Amino acid sequence: MQESGAFTGEISANMIKDINVNWVLIGHSERRHKFGETNQMIAKKVKHAIDNKLNIIWCIGELLEERERNETLTIVDTQLSVVKDVISNDDWKNLVIAYEPVWAIGTGKNADTKTVYYSPRSAPVYSGMVDKKYFKVNF
Repeated sequence: MQESGAFTGEISANMIKDINVNWVLIGHSERRHKFGETNQMIAKKVKHAIDNKLNIIWCIGELLEERERNETLTIVDTQLSVVKDVISNDDWKNLVIAYEPVWAIGTGKNADTKTVYYSPRSAPVYSGMVDKKYFKVNF
C-alpha cells in the first residue's frame, strides 16, 4: 500500500478511503508466498494503514514444512514481533489477527480440535468467502 501514485497491482490508502472502505487485508499467505512480501514489508503496510486510520485484518500463519518442523510458534511469534515493533499499544484496537494456517489450505491436512481451540479468545470475522450480502457497493 502506497500513499499515492501509480503502482500497478497495488492500491493506495487514499483510494481505499475515497470509496468509503475502512478495512484492509494485510499479510495474506498468497501475498507472502507468491509475491515475496516479507514480515518487514507487512509491518510497513500495517503501520501505513494505521497512520491512515484504516482497520486491518492481519493474516499470520505457517507453511506445512514449518509446521512439520514444529516451528509454528516461532514463525507466528516472529510475524507478531515485527509488527509489534512499529505500532503503539493503542493501535492494536484497529487490528484483527487472522490465523491463516497455510498448511491447511489445499493440502488435504486439517486442523485438529486442539489447534482450532488453541487461542484463549477468538472472534471469527472472515470465513473465506465473500458474498454480496456482506458488503455494500459505494458507487
